Amino acid sequence: MTKMTLVAAVAICAAALVAAAGSAIAAETLIERGAYLVSTIGACGNCHTPRDKAGRVMPGMALAGGFEFDEAGIGHVVGPNITSDPETGIGKWTEAEIVTALRDGKRPDRDASAIAAYLRSLKPVRHAVARTSYKMPLPPAYGPPVTHVDEPVRADKIAYGGYLAGPVGHCVLCHTPPADGEPFDMTRAFQGGRELPDFGKPGAETVSRNITAGTENTASAIGAMRRSNAR
Repeated sequence: MTKMTLVAAVAICAAALVAAAGSAIAAETLIERGAYLVSTIGACGNCHTPRDKAGRVMPGMALAGGFEFDEAGIGHVVGPNITSDPETGIGKWTEAEIVTALRDGKRPDRDASAIAAYLRSLKPVRHAVARTSYKMPLPPAYGPPVTHVDEPVRADKIAYGGYLAGPVGHCVLCHTPPADGEPFDMTRAFQGGRELPDFGKPGAETVSRNITAGTENTASAIGAMRRSNAR
């Protein structure tokens, strides 16, 4: 598993997301913050945790990779093993390498480090998985390295919400339909209509909703976020 492959897989595999809205996190340890980001708004397990034939999460295999699905315009996606196993996961990666893989560190420094610290704290699960097969060419790089990102002001709900929905949650990836010959039609960002695997029904598909402001789905999306264990 190459680091470039994991960078692409992290960007592609951000699936249906549980959300968050802010309060102070001063009492959290770095690993606790990372666990929260990975388990809620990041929804990393949706793509990185394998499931059985009935669609149930396999016990003891959290984030061990192997969940597979086909994505129109992108290819056959296989979530990599992101546990700390040194042979089949990211156990040999440094924290800096993990942060870089998190979309070139485009998260505030504390959150990127928190996710990396949490992943490095996980029990290693030896589980070799197949490689993603892309229909599109991957870029040789994802831009210049990002050395520092300021944490958003949580009192500014729009700015902080944009951060959660953007570089952390990747809401746009599931809620934007494909374009002709392109994986995403950004002129219809957040308007839904993308076909995705139905996690509870193996072999079935679900269609993402339009979550732009003023649609009938906005209220239900906000209600789901408020019911989550977000903070």
